[in-house]
Amino acid sequence: MPVKAFEAYTVEHKLFNYQPLSVLKNCRIGIEATYYLKQLVEHLPVKDPMIHATSSMPVGLKTHILRDLSILKQNKIEPFFVFDGLNLVNKNKKVWNDDYSKIRLEAWKNYDQGKLQQASNEFNLSAAIQISSLSKILIDILLDKKIEFLVAPYLAWAQLAYMLGNNQCNIDAIFGSANILLFNVDRLIIEFNFDYSIFSWLDKQTILSSLGGISNDQFLDIFILLGFDFCPTFPPLEMISQINGDVFKFLQDTIKIFKSGINIILNYHHSFVAKHTDYLDTFFKAICIIKYHIVLMENGKLLPLNESDSPNDIHEFIGTRLPEEIYFYLSRGIVGPHVINILTSGMLIENTPLDNGDSQEYRDFLKDIFPIQTQSLNLLTQPLHRFYQAKNVSAYYWFDPEHEHKMFHKITPSIYESVKTWMVKEDFVNQIKMTIPENKVNFLSFFKSLSDNKVSKESFSLKTDNNIMQSHEQILSSIYGRFFQLRSFINPDHSLSPWGLALLDSLKICHEDQQSSIVLIFELLRLRVFKQDNFSISYSGESSKGTEEEKSFTTLISRVACLSVLHQKDVPWAGPLSQGLLVFNFFIKILSQTIRNLIEMVTVSLFMNRDANRERDDWLEFTRQLPFNNEYDITMGLVIKTYLEKIIISENPTNEESKKNAIDYLKSTFVSAENIERDIMKFRYLWNSIVYGIKVANILGVVDKLESDKFLRANKWLQERI
Repeated sequence: MPVKAFEAYTVEHKLFNYQPLSVLKNCRIGIEATYYLKQLVEHLPVKDPMIHATSSMPVGLKTHILRDLSILKQNKIEPFFVFDGLNLVNKNKKVWNDDYSKIRLEAWKNYDQGKLQQASNEFNLSAAIQISSLSKILIDILLDKKIEFLVAPYLAWAQLAYMLGNNQCNIDAIFGSANILLFNVDRLIIEFNFDYSIFSWLDKQTILSSLGGISNDQFLDIFILLGFDFCPTFPPLEMISQINGDVFKFLQDTIKIFKSGINIILNYHHSFVAKHTDYLDTFFKAICIIKYHIVLMENGKLLPLNESDSPNDIHEFIGTRLPEEIYFYLSRGIVGPHVINILTSGMLIENTPLDNGDSQEYRDFLKDIFPIQTQSLNLLTQPLHRFYQAKNVSAYYWFDPEHEHKMFHKITPSIYESVKTWMVKEDFVNQIKMTIPENKVNFLSFFKSLSDNKVSKESFSLKTDNNIMQSHEQILSSIYGRFFQLRSFINPDHSLSPWGLALLDSLKICHEDQQSSIVLIFELLRLRVFKQDNFSISYSGESSKGTEEEKSFTTLISRVACLSVLHQKDVPWAGPLSQGLLVFNFFIKILSQTIRNLIEMVTVSLFMNRDANRERDDWLEFTRQLPFNNEYDITMGLVIKTYLEKIIISENPTNEESKKNAIDYLKSTFVSAENIERDIMKFRYLWNSIVYGIKVANILGVVDKLESDKFLRANKWLQERI
């Protein structure tokens, strides 16, 4: 009921004000990023119901973000985006029930039966869009456009309200959800209509008058009683709503009689069923969340709103206080909230993936990456208070929600102790950059420099008072060294391990923007995800053409292709689907997130242990350059799978005419592709890079022989057909 009920009220009573964009000329507008993205997705002109079946982003998302930013610039309006930060404390273990799983099963069933329209409708309803993934895209664009943004300590609502009320923050207005009106904000922009160059806004005083001249505190009580993120709807309102009663009339009358929300609850408390007996406590906590929310001050300090009246138990409804340094790295987007949320909540929760998570292989894979997740926690807690080092943290999985998997993150010696020899000197950075023509630090130049034994020995350095790292290139190189040592691509003496040597040979061939994908493929290879052709469960859209060996090759190659990119126009997906590739995509997604978390915690550990100068103005360089932040879908995997299946059924698969016909078929099938031949060529670079690395790993005896043989045989087969 919450915000939607309030919005319906504002529409019914015509409380919206409309003005031209020109009114905001030379203004700085604080924008609630989550609200903006939700509004944008809701109003995108092209809807693609298949994005949940291909694990893709909404069609036209990036195009429309760029359009919106361009219009704001043309109108001399300066945006300042504020993203949500950490979750508020939640003391109840919660593995979400997946309400969509039955819909997804039905969608795939209808797809297999050729009922495409029905399947399309069901795919459209099969999952909720993850705003956190969209936020990554938005932040990348903001970095590229040099537009300011901030990640709030907790809720963006409170941070924006604080910024508006603080003259030093220079925010002239806020664009965001109606929830922001709870934070003593008098006026709020609710919508921009760029097509008509107008915006709509609400005036709180007008709203209060429409509700009978109630006070600010009474408005807050009414809003919470309606129900919102931190308090369910007041039980009597649910009953009134069920009989189509006027909930606002009821609230107006009762607030006049009882003066406050607390008194209303106490008066009706006798009628509550058992599940609502703690409603008063929940309501009171919601009041405190609004009134005493933690925000980042202009001086970098963290303080509650209304500090002079704030209670001593803020940790009970916000969360346990962390060092301000952690919130700073969060605020600049250097680290995400994921690992920090795991620590503060004491819970790592794995919910059902879009493939319904039925395969035993995926469940086993979660166990395989568990040690990496534990390492990330250790890196985070090592420089913190002992309270956090000893904090109980457990993992919970959707398939076994009551089983507690303890994360023993207190490791002795600490992970930091094992990698603290990467105090990179400027001379080493220069040697790294000299190894490639681009004269920069990336995975290739870093590994090439360490392939020289003399250089790798010289890179070994402990911290002293005189060698604190200064430049962002020193720090980035140190982050790489620590990360790749933890992942066993580099030995403790800084020489390349056999896997590191194999990775280096792969990096020599691939494009620079494929380097992170190459590392992920090596990780999947080492975790033996490629070992089996098919999963323990049969899935829709698995390879079905040719001999058993050809099916095996097609499966392997198309899975690798899921880590390559298909550039698409802003039109809906019209090609085939594959549930089997979607299942594989979730191995990629969870691994990518886990690896990204690890490199973020390596970064936090480095700075919090004072291995680098923290008085700097280039923090956004780390936000921009930290790797493993890509979102992967299955579209390129589907292209390659379709190509190979078309080739297999041709009379002469190795004939140039057959290849041309297969490409022509792709062009007519995948109408959303911008340049399918270019993307296939890019995939070939990725594939060839991996095969070259596997050959080296095979020679060095570190890769499973059966697995390497499968790759090499598949490569020989592929090279004749592509």
